[in-house]
Amino acid sequence: MVVRKNEEKHHPERRIAVIDLGTNTFNLLIAELTHEHTLRFLHRERRPVFLGRNGIEKNLIAQDAMERAWKVLREYKELAQQHGASKILAYGTSAIRTAHNADQFNAKAQALIDAPINVIEGSEEAQLIYLGVRQSIEPTHETFLIVDIGGGSNELILANSETIFWKKSYPIGMARVKAQFTLSDPITTAEINQLNNYFATALADFLHTVHSQYSIQKIVGAEGAFESFLHIAEHIPCSSQSKTSKSILHSHELSLDCFNQVKEKLIVSTLNERLNMKGLEPFRAEMIVPAVVFVDFLLEKLQYPQMFISEYSLKEGVAWNYFFPGNEPG
Repeated sequence: MVVRKNEEKHHPERRIAVIDLGTNTFNLLIAELTHEHTLRFLHRERRPVFLGRNGIEKNLIAQDAMERAWKVLREYKELAQQHGASKILAYGTSAIRTAHNADQFNAKAQALIDAPINVIEGSEEAQLIYLGVRQSIEPTHETFLIVDIGGGSNELILANSETIFWKKSYPIGMARVKAQFTLSDPITTAEINQLNNYFATALADFLHTVHSQYSIQKIVGAEGAFESFLHIAEHIPCSSQSKTSKSILHSHELSLDCFNQVKEKLIVSTLNERLNMKGLEPFRAEMIVPAVVFVDFLLEKLQYPQMFISEYSLKEGVAWNYFFPGNEPG
């Protein structure tokens, strides 16, 4: 992936490693600033950590979750060195910013990667997600809604290709939902209604104020669960196939018909069936059902806009912001 930009901030480091310490997964990106002043992504990995497991409902990071996370960070440090990255940028999100024992976790994490853990607030997380997603989609003056579904929080960002109109981080990520609700296997209609009522209450300000002020014809899902929907759709196959952007190969359209087929397949499935489902990474099997219910809820409230799926999110935004601070992708 190459993104052209005319202006850069001078950095002695031309190759960096970005680590996104998410509530469910830790993501690694190796990014390079080329001599042509372009941003190139050389390597990426995603590993399940489940930092919020058995603790997020109490705003704690459990000891076994810390051990899983530290192991991945050791390996990411080695990978960064193998790829010649001269600097590591590490960003902690929802589970870390709300954990009472985050200092204990961060102290060892920082020592392992020899870099600070930047624990960011939800507003900054949303800003970085926007900068990441913008690199993967066609420029447009139309207002679109970026949705990032995390384990600890979900970010909603109303924007176009030039600016953000509104953004907010909601503490309703799928690990928190799973900890709060006991869901059957497979989920029942009554439980889906219960989740929808919960989402309606949590997003009341968005639904009653922001949505009424903007015309939203397009929703852009930021990687993660959205990529799972796309990959499951490829194995159905859908009667209406997804489309890839003609000029930028890192965003894809998923038709409403395809999404509905994926939704129906997921909500009638058992955990064991999802663990073996083609197109679905096994570590997503536990939380993909409330995620698809959440997206279906949004689509219904927005009167079924087009859905696009970006392969990029926070980590690509961090890389952009590092090399081109104050500049919008384009």
